Amino acid sequence: MKFRTLTAAAGALAMTAVLAPTAHGVDDPGRIVGGSVSTQDPGAASLHVVIEGQVTFWCSASVLDANSILTAAHCVDQKEDHVRVGSLNKFSGGTKHRVSKVAAHPSTDLAVLTLATPIANPKTVRLATTNPSVGDTNTLYGWGGTTPSGTNDSPVLKQANVPVTNVSRGYITSGVGNGYAIFGDSGGPQFDRAGNQVGVCSGGHPGEDQSYVSVSDHLGWIKSNAGL
Repeated sequence: MKFRTLTAAAGALAMTAVLAPTAHGVDDPGRIVGGSVSTQDPGAASLHVVIEGQVTFWCSASVLDANSILTAAHCVDQKEDHVRVGSLNKFSGGTKHRVSKVAAHPSTDLAVLTLATPIANPKTVRLATTNPSVGDTNTLYGWGGTTPSGTNDSPVLKQANVPVTNVSRGYITSGVGNGYAIFGDSGGPQFDRAGNQVGVCSGGHPGEDQSYVSVSDHLGWIKSNAGL
């Protein structure tokens, strides 16, 4: 997950942003803490950006259709270079596509990316039309760090099963299951048991609750900007 440190006083806790970001963020990309290595592509995509002239992995995302990618708005505060789709490895395999347009939600942490070239035979996600219930067990995916500090970078997609602890105000909160999201998982999808994408990774505390923007609560905006 892409963490943003807010320092109110000496010894203040590190917290994550859940809305549109300030100019700079602290990101240590890698993969989910705990969980397991994914063996099937759920329709995930990795977002790579340009920082100080270097192309680097930045955030996770999901494939809406051949031309559109869904991620978090705070993931698009850097110059987007490309997304890689169709691969469990964020650095190889599948296909790379340049980003031609970015639409960031005006009031929540969502963004839709339009690709310069279409994806051939894309593996797409199915968007949820209702929110999950508290107590449900969902599955999240991402290329985030493997330790609480966000270190131990790995190129492979990981997943974790997590309990839903709260659903309100356009967000789904999930606790720690057999793993949790961390740096680099921002923008990645969370799925319900039926395989519907219910959320987009936005923020949280390492090893504690994680916040995902509700897909169903913003379904109209997502479909309109993706042309679905």
